[in-house]
Amino acid sequence: MKKAIVGFLTILAIFGMANAHEIWLEKDANVTNLYFGHFPGHKDGVKNIKAEITYPKDALKSKKTQENKIEFNLANNGDFAIEEIRHYNKNSKLLKDFRVVIFARDGRSQSVNLTKFDIVPTEPNSNTFNLYFDGKPLEKGVLNVIAPNGWSKNFKIKNKVATIDTPWDGRYIIKASYEEMSEHKFDDIDFKSIKYSTTLSFIK
Repeated sequence: MKKAIVGFLTILAIFGMANAHEIWLEKDANVTNLYFGHFPGHKDGVKNIKAEITYPKDALKSKKTQENKIEFNLANNGDFAIEEIRHYNKNSKLLKDFRVVIFARDGRSQSVNLTKFDIVPTEPNSNTFNLYFDGKPLEKGVLNVIAPNGWSKNFKIKNKVATIDTPWDGRYIIKASYEEMSEHKFDDIDFKSIKYSTTLSFIK
């Protein structure tokens, strides 16, 4: 599969998100679909994506991987998130001194963090957000908003919050990234840090 989509597009071009490629979720009632590609239009294959960890823990009933999406059948209609942990080969030419963890969430109906790194509305369905890491809102950061028509704008987090613009009706995604400096071992390989990325998808 073209070297596993060229090393997962070299791990999303190390959070330049590989020329605007990202993982995002789209919910329809009790079914949520995971896509990988260029939001809003272009969707690539997902066979190199596992998405084996889901939140909340009891939300998932079943999962099915298709050619260009992963379908999650859910027990309820609440906000839902996945975690994608990349695994590493010691002999890989793509191996760096950091590893990558990717999150994706659909829904802003709950003002609670679902994952370790999460974009969370300050109130249900609000356009004002916190960026949570390890259970606490970060003081600073950047939220990149992409609109249904492809319009994109960055919003800086100040004093733990950022308020975004949503000028059009339809589905939006918000992207963010964060690096945790942490020397550790994973897959029997030594790393100096962890680079996290996350997306939040919702409909206005």
